[in-house]
Amino acid sequence: MEEILVVLKNLEQENQALCESIVHLQTNQASTSLGCILTTKPQPKEPWISLPNKFDGTHSKFQGFVNQVYLVIRLHLHWYLTCPTQVGLINTLLSSTTFVRFALLLEHQSPLLNDFEMFFKEFNATFGNLDKECMSNIKI
Repeated sequence: MEEILVVLKNLEQENQALCESIVHLQTNQASTSLGCILTTKPQPKEPWISLPNKFDGTHSKFQGFVNQVYLVIRLHLHWYLTCPTQVGLINTLLSSTTFVRFALLLEHQSPLLNDFEMFFKEFNATFGNLDKECMSNIKI
C-alpha cells in the first residue's frame, strides 16, 4: 500500500509540474533548451456580430432570417459546432408567437433537436416562402 501511495505522490508532483509548465507557456515565460523565449501570436478578436431580430413567422422575412443565422453560425462555429447548439440558436431567435410551434419539440425531447438538417426541413416547411418556386421563375 505504501508503494502505491509513493507512486501516487510522484504522479501528483509530476502533474503539478506539467500544469505549471502550461501556465508558463501560456504567459510567454517558458524558455526552450536554446534559451529562447517562446512567444505566441496574439489571438485576433472575434468579429462582433449582432444577432438577427426575432423571427415572427412572416414568410417574406424567412430567407433573410435564415441567411443571418447561417452567417452567425459560420462566424462563430466554435460556439455553434453541434446540431443541438445550432437548433438552439434558431429557437432562441423565434418570437413568442412563433416559438409556440416549436415548444412541443422541447417538451417532448424531439429527435429534431439533435438533427439540424431534419429540424431545418421542418422549419422551412412551416415558415419558408410558400411561393418560393413561383418567385424563382421571376426574372429580375
